Amino acid sequence: MSLCDRTALIFGASSGIGKSIALGLACKCSKIFLVSSNPQKLTNTASYISVNSSNSCIGTYAADMSNLDQLNISIDRAIDYLGHIDILINNTGGPKIAPYSDLLVEDWDEVYKSLFLSAVIPTSRLCPLMSNYGWGRIITITSTVASEPSNLMILSASMRAGLTTYMKSLSRQVAPYGVTVNTVAPGGVQTSRVVDLAEARALKENIPVEKILSQNASAIPIGRLATPEEFAEYPLFLCDDSASYITGTCVNVDGGLTRSVF
Repeated sequence: MSLCDRTALIFGASSGIGKSIALGLACKCSKIFLVSSNPQKLTNTASYISVNSSNSCIGTYAADMSNLDQLNISIDRAIDYLGHIDILINNTGGPKIAPYSDLLVEDWDEVYKSLFLSAVIPTSRLCPLMSNYGWGRIITITSTVASEPSNLMILSASMRAGLTTYMKSLSRQVAPYGVTVNTVAPGGVQTSRVVDLAEARALKENIPVEKILSQNASAIPIGRLATPEEFAEYPLFLCDDSASYITGTCVNVDGGLTRSVF
């Protein structure tokens, strides 16, 4: 079966990396289902993808992925719309940025649901179905801070590192059933969140936002930030049959930003 006969569920699909992956899958798959928290952005994205992919089989559901009831309903809706789900893209926005001393128990509870359970629950529900079917792709978008934490992104780093470990462990259990499980970590991708963070820093330090973005780019060996569309190419490759021998990996797509070898 080629990808044109496959179906896909994409979380965090209304902007940035999720939107770019969704567009790529719409061009390759027969049906896709988009989940995001912003109803208006979700509607606009579905229309944009339909026009740019010539795929009219696009379902949507607006859900707060940190709300476990809404998360489970979104999975139910996706199953109803798609019938069988071949490809799962776990993707969420980043949590608050703060030093450890400013973090409350409530912050940890929230990020546990919004970053960790938001991926574990869809994966645990769909993985048995994929295994029974004999084919599946589970791809989780995390961050390079999972392997090289920063002082102010401790919430993101902690949960994404745990999530990467979960996916690695899972990959070994489902590999015999034709299901691959991989993690892709972006670094230096010019999403709206990266721009928002740059704008906040520029306002705080009273310097142009362009200077902040230029500084961010200069820290990357390639010398620039990636576009979301550019980043999306690797997750899209992992969805293909030609990637059937790749599982249990965590790959940094970051222009050489991370320094670690493994």
